Amino acid sequence: MDLKLNKAGRSYDNEKTVISEFYQQSVSKNNTAFKFAKLDNNFAHYLPYLKDGAVKLFLHYAMAANNETGESWYGIQTSGNKIGATDRSINNWNNELEGMGLIYRMSTGKKSKSTFLLPLTGFAKKVSLENINRLLQTFNLFKANEYTRIFGEFQNVTKLYLKVMKDNTESIIEIQCIFLLKTNGQNKCDIPKIKFFLYTTQDIINESLHKNMLDTNFTEKVIIVKEKNDIQVGGKTLSCNSDDFKSFFINDTLKIDKVDENIYSIMDQLTDNTDFSNLPTIS
Repeated sequence: MDLKLNKAGRSYDNEKTVISEFYQQSVSKNNTAFKFAKLDNNFAHYLPYLKDGAVKLFLHYAMAANNETGESWYGIQTSGNKIGATDRSINNWNNELEGMGLIYRMSTGKKSKSTFLLPLTGFAKKVSLENINRLLQTFNLFKANEYTRIFGEFQNVTKLYLKVMKDNTESIIEIQCIFLLKTNGQNKCDIPKIKFFLYTTQDIINESLHKNMLDTNFTEKVIIVKEKNDIQVGGKTLSCNSDDFKSFFINDTLKIDKVDENIYSIMDQLTDNTDFSNLPTIS
């Protein structure tokens, strides 16, 4: 029998309860005075390799940054005043943070340089083919340079054929994905590399290949696709037989509205030192 009686509130005679409720209220959406900063948990990988002052400066930038863009505008002297450090120390710590791939400082026409927090977690982002080509060419990401410390270095193009379900009908969609790999830290640092996947949906090119995929009897979830044509990206031609161009059919049905959220997981597994020698091939 349920008597529908109201529960008494939690008692404030226990310090754990009081501390927890005070913290919860302090950071709740209802507390308009609360301001938060975004700090990637992967920053923990860098702590053993950073000087204490550099950690303090990075936290300063994280708290000052625009939460949408990662940008802040504090000058050297202002930053020093904020954390109690000399201009020389701020310059040294900026160099350390930039060298570790944690920040990037650039002139944007303001009196002081802008400081950008750089991503410490990989992601997949849908981008137009035009912008993919522009990024690769403008910053020359085909070889290591100052910009690959920001955006990552080109690794390969991967073409994905995904089986999707839309309106109770299975079909194939084609996705072209650029794999960029960003290496942070120095050779002595045990810091995970960061994967960026920029992808775009392609028009249907080979309907007979799509039919073969839908009719396949293979049970494996990943099937190598034997491409016949080379591909152009970023002003370069990549041979269909080279390691720079890979192609796979993912033999597992996705709902059409779940494709974007699954790209990172699929590409992360395909670029994780995987042995493809025993996979079947389709053409």
